[in-house]
Amino acid sequence: MAKENRRSFRFSDEVDAMIAKFPKGNSLNEKFENMVMYCYWELPKLEKAITAKNKEIAQLNKEIEQLRQKKREEAMEFDSLQNAKQQLSAAITKVTMSVFDYREKLDKAIQKDLAGQPVL
Repeated sequence: MAKENRRSFRFSDEVDAMIAKFPKGNSLNEKFENMVMYCYWELPKLEKAITAKNKEIAQLNKEIEQLRQKKREEAMEFDSLQNAKQQLSAAITKVTMSVFDYREKLDKAIQKDLAGQPVL
């Protein structure tokens, strides 16, 4: 490629270090030209890839939020079931105590009836 544009410009030590680290090219001029061309051609590709990744991230965030909402709903349902279980347990305990109390009263009544009857 013919080099028709001859220009001279100054740049900072930081830019000089960046150009020197660029892997393509043997001289400062080659490295600088390759770096500019790389940035010119690759930047649009990178921006497109970034846009695609951002859309993917947005979709993943949406899915995460849906999963979180489902988890919250399941937790609420679990809490509701836990409360129902506790209420059932309390009701069963109450019924059991009533049965024991009834049994005790029944046994006493039977004993009283038996005590009042003559022995055969």
